[in-house]
Amino acid sequence: MELFDFSQLSREELIADIEKLRLQNYHLQLLKEQLEIEIEKLICSFQRAQTGEGIEAYFVALACAVKNSDMSVRTQNVVSTVGIDYAYQLVEKTDQDLKRIRNFGPASLVEVTAWLTNLGIVHLCGTPLPSDVKLMICALIEAE
Repeated sequence: MELFDFSQLSREELIADIEKLRLQNYHLQLLKEQLEIEIEKLICSFQRAQTGEGIEAYFVALACAVKNSDMSVRTQNVVSTVGIDYAYQLVEKTDQDLKRIRNFGPASLVEVTAWLTNLGIVHLCGTPLPSDVKLMICALIEAE
């Protein structure tokens, strides 16, 4: 490990560097807390899947309309232009599929992922859902 000679820095430079380090530490703490929350959500979701609990709630979550989400109107409009109107349609896409949509950027991906996570849907699977599952979801949508 290389040591740095602080005697070459002025007092103002040292104070500025210390503030930068404090800010970086603050951001790392926030990131750590967010990761711990996400890990806990994943564990809970995995446990529900293992025990078979929450399947009905999962189907209800998949039937949620994009237009009723807490995503920005911009993100809602972008996914809607390619025919994605429900959560189950988003789940069938990969991150890369979504990034290929015109005007769908990193911020939109963060919004989509956050919305799905809040619904209890852990990830984008990138494979079409079985037709019987889609039928059940469509029945839930029509019942609303």
